[in-house]
Amino acid sequence: YQNINRPNAKVTGFEIVSQISLNDLAKILNGFNLSYKYTYQKGRMDGDIPMNAIQPRTAVYGIGYVHSDDKFGLDLYITHAGAKQAKDTYNMYHKEEGKKDSSIKWCSNSYTTIDLLGYIKPIKNLTLRAGVYNLTNRKYITWDSA
Repeated sequence: YQNINRPNAKVTGFEIVSQISLNDLAKILNGFNLSYKYTYQKGRMDGDIPMNAIQPRTAVYGIGYVHSDDKFGLDLYITHAGAKQAKDTYNMYHKEEGKKDSSIKWCSNSYTTIDLLGYIKPIKNLTLRAGVYNLTNRKYITWDSA
């Protein structure tokens, strides 16, 4: 496998990022926030040939807490990555392999993970961070790792 720069490539897409402080809803929720991020992109080269480097759509939902003096904080993220569709892949060797279909045989499935991250600032100029990733121990493979 080899990456090749193509002279006629076009990538389009968008990203939505938002965060809301729950303190605006009720004072008891001071320090809590909700966040959301959605990413979508589509890429084609030399007309309508799919670009394999393009990642499937991804959505990240979050809830977090930051202490009023920023001494510590905690975030819980739920990440959902969509499946890579065969129509969005391209096997550049399909002719040599004697195949009529130019899509890649194996595509990554969609998956959802849950991550918990936190930090504490015990003294000035020192921040300790820790995280537990994939809390549910979900087996998955990302498209770029396939």
